[in-house]
Amino acid sequence: MTDGSASGLSLETFTKAVPFHVVVEPDPASSTISPRLRRYWSLEPGDDTDGITLIRPFAAPLQPRMFPELTNMVLTVAHARRPDRQVRGELIDAGDGRWVLSCMPAVSSVTDLANSDLHLTDLSLASGLGDALIAVEAANVSLLESRDALGTLERTFHELEATTETFRRFVPTPFLEAIGAHSVAEARLGLSATLEMTVMFADLRGFDTIRHMIAGDDVVELVNRYLALAAPAISDHGGFVIEYAGDGIIALFGGSTHNALNAGIGIQRALRAGIADGTFNGLIPRSVALDIGIGLHRGNLELGIVGTTDHWFTSVVSDVVDTAWRVQRLTRTFGAELLATRTAIGSTNDRSSSDFRRLGVIEVESTLQRLDVFEVLDGLDAHDHDRRLASRATFETAVTARERGEAAAAADGFRACLDADHLDAPARNCLELLQFDFLQELQGGLFQSPAAPTT
Repeated sequence: MTDGSASGLSLETFTKAVPFHVVVEPDPASSTISPRLRRYWSLEPGDDTDGITLIRPFAAPLQPRMFPELTNMVLTVAHARRPDRQVRGELIDAGDGRWVLSCMPAVSSVTDLANSDLHLTDLSLASGLGDALIAVEAANVSLLESRDALGTLERTFHELEATTETFRRFVPTPFLEAIGAHSVAEARLGLSATLEMTVMFADLRGFDTIRHMIAGDDVVELVNRYLALAAPAISDHGGFVIEYAGDGIIALFGGSTHNALNAGIGIQRALRAGIADGTFNGLIPRSVALDIGIGLHRGNLELGIVGTTDHWFTSVVSDVVDTAWRVQRLTRTFGAELLATRTAIGSTNDRSSSDFRRLGVIEVESTLQRLDVFEVLDGLDAHDHDRRLASRATFETAVTARERGEAAAAADGFRACLDADHLDAPARNCLELLQFDFLQELQGGLFQSPAAPTT
């Protein structure tokens, strides 16, 4: 129609040709319901469009803000005055903020029509594309066929919903939104975006040894139970999993640096609670202890959909991903559970939200990067957390001494931490690595001068 549709008909002509319709104006007080529809719904003079309720595809009051999302869909609506008399139709954008609901009574037989105080002549329709009026004989078309067609449409709609839900399980909705696709339909090959995010690598330590000790089905069950504990901690703090790699998780976090930190802490606590609750009972020998290593690093990522025209997959391109994986590997070196680079924790001067312990500037394996790395203490059990927090000043003084080349003072500091807590694995490993570097004459060792770390 001239007022916003492609049919070429004016809104006035269109509404005259369609006996059952509702015109929704920008000013709700000016909205109108056609006379035949008012008669069908038994409306009183004071009844207006406020009483119209959407029944399908979902139940809700029919509000103008919904209209853009409901176009091209078969709708079922009723009025509060006669909720038993439903109509089916579609919304048409008439332009200038006006919408038209073109509809017909939802009847399945001539008897139903008569019971609704209607006649076959009431069912004459005009083509929405401006074609000639549908002949009265069109009312004799099988209502059963129309109902079957509607059933087919509904089944197709539900199949589409199921397909969309399945797609969502493979491609996280937050990933699509991050690259500018607000729905599955908007996804396309080559769609990408550059964002600053934190990358998390989380891995069950010793999993390779465990999987050789248990049956194949139990390996899969073990991984799924672990992931069921870890994944909610990620989504609860604004992150999303981009890849499951065996027992490993790769997740991305936008927004505040605290999001990824709190998620890592949540995973530590969830795993410890799951072990205490017997989540893994019957899957692994009692002598085997499950442990976790988590690495966090932050930087610019290129997110996108890559592949060929018939095979897409999501991709994250950045050395930040590789660095996060290598930071996670450092958890084994130091005997820590959660390590984060300086960029991943933000300002180290603000320790009000999390407890950190600085491990110093460390050369990342197989790279030229030197990173300032911190142990995050909040997710440890109460004993380890309190002991390591109590010795933090001593530990970090030893780290500073090591960075200044004062090996003896550094060794004394790490030994003091071990005297206070013999279970302090990072202190023990720092001492051992310090001795190793000394034997190597401090050349090519793990620890580096604090001058100009990469990040």
